[in-house]
Amino acid sequence: MRSAAARLRAAARARLRPKASGPGSALGRALTTLLAIRIMRPVFGFRPLGLSRAAGWCRHQHALALALVQRRPGMLALGIVLLATLVWPRLPSVPPPPPARAAPLSGFAQEQLQPEDKAELSPEVAARALQQQGSGRADPPLPPSEAPEAARLPFLPEWVQPPEAVALWFSADPQAARSGRVPAWEFLHVLGARRNRLEVEYAAGRGWVHVWEVVPAQEPGRWLRSLDQLRLWASPLSGAALRVLPAASLLRVQQEDPANGRAQVEAYDQNGRRLAEGWVAFQGLQAIAVPRLPLLAPLQPQPRVSVDKLFGSRQGFVERVGAAAREVSAISHIPASVTVAQAILESSWGESRLAREANNYFGIKAHTEIGPAGLVWMPTAEVLDGQDVRVTEVFRAYNNLGESVRDHHRFLLEQPRYKAALGVSDPAVFVQRVAAAGYSTDPGYVDKVLTLIQQNNLTRFDRPVASGQ
Repeated sequence: MRSAAARLRAAARARLRPKASGPGSALGRALTTLLAIRIMRPVFGFRPLGLSRAAGWCRHQHALALALVQRRPGMLALGIVLLATLVWPRLPSVPPPPPARAAPLSGFAQEQLQPEDKAELSPEVAARALQQQGSGRADPPLPPSEAPEAARLPFLPEWVQPPEAVALWFSADPQAARSGRVPAWEFLHVLGARRNRLEVEYAAGRGWVHVWEVVPAQEPGRWLRSLDQLRLWASPLSGAALRVLPAASLLRVQQEDPANGRAQVEAYDQNGRRLAEGWVAFQGLQAIAVPRLPLLAPLQPQPRVSVDKLFGSRQGFVERVGAAAREVSAISHIPASVTVAQAILESSWGESRLAREANNYFGIKAHTEIGPAGLVWMPTAEVLDGQDVRVTEVFRAYNNLGESVRDHHRFLLEQPRYKAALGVSDPAVFVQRVAAAGYSTDPGYVDKVLTLIQQNNLTRFDRPVASGQ
């Protein structure tokens, strides 16, 4: 027989227990369950293990809520306050202040960078200094991953093609994964350039390719295929045919003349060999997708311009390059006399096409990084296995001569293979060490550079400028 106290506790629990049926009870449990899920997610950072467990927990909370409403209005108010603190959106945490760092050397101006400070610059710091000096900004230079986009580069092709199948990458980051493979002679539309890669898109997707694996191409345009043999005319009004094209010829449309029912085309065979150019009638033609065949951008011959017209004289060229080299050498500690001699030799006194069109006076290739103004493809002479050969290479492009000189010194500072030559003040020793590290494929490179230094008294640029000059 139960005691009187036990009967009283049982009666109290019965009064507090909610009814098991009724729309109000079911609705209350549903709302309480949803509220519990809403609270548990942001507060505890995890999902409930299951609605059944959450519903069981919420039944107890629902019973407690009813008890508070019926018996304890003051406790209900306190519960509402506590609930509001849980449901109220959290205030965003204040991020910690960034770590303090030394202020950048603005422009590395001569009055800010004293000679004793310059002597302490490491090759890495000197390279960054030259990059910042070339940018003309006071803030630190952009890393390669944040290089200017394609729209800002004056030297960038609109279309390129890979002569062989090449890898397609997710980004320009050296650690990026490969996203696919581009077939040989696929037409790639260039969207941008960064580091040593081009961002491209084509029919199958979008990605990045290395600059040395592609060549500039013409715009693919619209293509047709002849269903049968086709006559090629000299003009839209010509009555005499130039020749007869074989069936299944590939035709790249250049322009159309609807009034006469003809189109001007370039004709190719199935192997991509160019047959002829002329006009064809619209009949018997079929529109096709752009075929994969070489359609390289033509390299227009340019008349040679003398150094006298460009710089007034050879002496004028030497003075221009010498002044830029002396200024940069104060930071890099690379002999200015060697820089001037290299510019003379590499650019043929500033008359080379690479120097005239792309302001590249040292023949620096774009295999590791594009130039500040973009990149260009040009034929060049190389010595391979003792033989002189002509190859097409991709080079950096610059906005002016001074930018080319700065990047030349930065290139030497950043390449690990030239480390043995850095800090050497003797021009002869410096040239020998740079050549031994593979700077040039010409076996007579050292003798040629030293001869130019002696003949033109270039060592005068190695001496600092006296105050007042």
